[in-house]
Amino acid sequence: MALTPVAPIFAPPRLSTQATRTSSCLRRTTATIGSRFQKSVHGETFWDKQRIRTETIDRMVENANLSLDEIGFAWIDTQGHEGHVLAGGKAFLAASIPFVAEFWPYGLDRSGGWGLLRDALVSSQREIYDLRKSIEEGRLAATTIVELDLLYDSWLKQESRESSPHTDLLLTEKLPG
Repeated sequence: MALTPVAPIFAPPRLSTQATRTSSCLRRTTATIGSRFQKSVHGETFWDKQRIRTETIDRMVENANLSLDEIGFAWIDTQGHEGHVLAGGKAFLAASIPFVAEFWPYGLDRSGGWGLLRDALVSSQREIYDLRKSIEEGRLAATTIVELDLLYDSWLKQESRESSPHTDLLLTEKLPG
């Protein structure tokens, strides 16, 4: 995860952003860090487990000595833990910072994060844009929570070793009018 424009802040490899400050057991591969997954489409059950410290996004901003009004944009791609990150970002969400969050139903399902992400999207009352659809259509494509619910169910069923459907969601303040 990175916060900009002041300076990129990344969670170090042994630190994860979550809803609460604690520790978590994550599965690790050379490609990405996964989570406490149950079923395995991509061979996660064979990945090494590693206990790491977790921190909330609000605490990470505080520890970086930033004020939220210094952050112009954030990109959150935490392999299905986006809901957990935003659940620990009450001040971050209240600050109206535009951000992108990955929407990967398989990862969200595996981490138990879809409900948390969905709640954050609804409660933030932001405009939601599907960036993959925007590229395909050649214009900014707004989406709704109902459309994301349908996409979640559909893409979760399509997940396979050959296909891992996902997109990125841009969330901005609602524009007047």
